[in-house]
Amino acid sequence: MVANLQTYHEVLSITVFNLIKLLVMSYIVFGVVPKFIFPQNHIKDSFDRVVYNIIYMVAAVLLFVPLLVFLKIFSLITLIVAFIFLKAALIYVFERKNYFKLLKESYPPLFIKILNKLDAFYNFWALGNFRKYKNIISLNKINYRKIFHYTLIIGFVIYIIADVNLINLLSLNNKTSDVSQFIEWVSNLQQNILYANHKTGGADFYGEATFVFFLQVISNIDSVLLFSLYPTLLFIWIMIGMYYVIYKITDSHYSALFAIAVYGLYCLSPLAKYLVGHLMHTPNPPIVDIFGFKIYFTTYDAVKVKKTLESHAYYPYLRLNSGLAYELSYSFFFLNLY
Repeated sequence: MVANLQTYHEVLSITVFNLIKLLVMSYIVFGVVPKFIFPQNHIKDSFDRVVYNIIYMVAAVLLFVPLLVFLKIFSLITLIVAFIFLKAALIYVFERKNYFKLLKESYPPLFIKILNKLDAFYNFWALGNFRKYKNIISLNKINYRKIFHYTLIIGFVIYIIADVNLINLLSLNNKTSDVSQFIEWVSNLQQNILYANHKTGGADFYGEATFVFFLQVISNIDSVLLFSLYPTLLFIWIMIGMYYVIYKITDSHYSALFAIAVYGLYCLSPLAKYLVGHLMHTPNPPIVDIFGFKIYFTTYDAVKVKKTLESHAYYPYLRLNSGLAYELSYSFFFLNLY
């Protein structure tokens, strides 16, 4: 028993550390980097900017990675070069300017600005100027409503992520079917192999394997472990999309928060087994006809169940862990619907 607990502790330490690393790198790549690649001036709303940058970056990744692998030249360096040329093309199209000329002209001022920042940092800490910093936050200026609002959002997100990924965090590999096939795809992509004749469809242009391969490149996490961790990112994007759409429709943060709460309780919570139906095999389904509608008019316990196949509440976990292409698309379902 002690040995088992020790093993679980070691596995949990590995998975939690790598999950944190994955989320940090994903924030940088999908949240920060797009600000320097894609045009931002035409997007006034900051929430719009966050959502659009994620979509743009995912689309660019799923375009560049298979293309570079197909040309047998994929590497982190060539991927960075591809994004630089994308930036140059976007500036030329939207601003009719030469990016490389702008870069050359902006280099001296940028270098001076960096040196000034380093001087300011030195003056602040080394010369003791930080002691003069007396900007004390007054309790009267704290917006408790915003604190409550963001605490609820973060709480729901953390709860859903923890609930969904608890099984994955206690194991070093994903146990859903066909994952071994997608691990092989990632291995092929590592070798700059896009086409594999023995695989169904011949190539994996837009699937989860391409996405996981990219996550492996930016995070340096083994693909076997990544297939257990990457669904966290998909669930976060689902919740961002849901929150965004509901907020845009209702102009209410609390309506969006309520939607996330319902989604979390309905699909991703242990309470779901009491709220969501089961797929059952029974010889006497208690179906009644009410105004032409076929309804199961009984409780679960009253049914003589021959076999309980699965719970509908399990579908989000099952599907988003499957490694298929349309699961990645599903994470943007609410945005497509909007």
